[in-house]
Amino acid sequence: MSLREQWNAARVQRQQEILVRQQQVLEQRYETQIKLEEFSAKRVEMAVQVSELLQDFYANLKADVAAFQEETRSQQEQVWTAEKQHRSAYVSNLQAYVWGTTPTPIKPRPKPGAVSLNPPKR
Repeated sequence: MSLREQWNAARVQRQQEILVRQQQVLEQRYETQIKLEEFSAKRVEMAVQVSELLQDFYANLKADVAAFQEETRSQQEQVWTAEKQHRSAYVSNLQAYVWGTTPTPIKPRPKPGAVSLNPPKR
């Protein structure tokens, strides 16, 4: 076989290898395109699911925060009321200690046999 025939045979072999490689690249490109389309479709579905989950999470979080605030407000009102009563009692005790207590007025009892100025109403 001559050098020219060897070179032509090698060239034909290289061209066949190039054609095989081009076919492989086309197949891989096609498979990749299919996978990308699948991923794109799944991405849209997952985006919808994540959006719904986030909305549910936000609604639950909002409700939990509102309940926590209401509970805290209720506890604060109870504490405030109890402290107000304690302060009032402290002020009353302090006033009684400093100024003393005034005796409660005693209503005179009518004497037996005495005539009342105000007759009972019937």
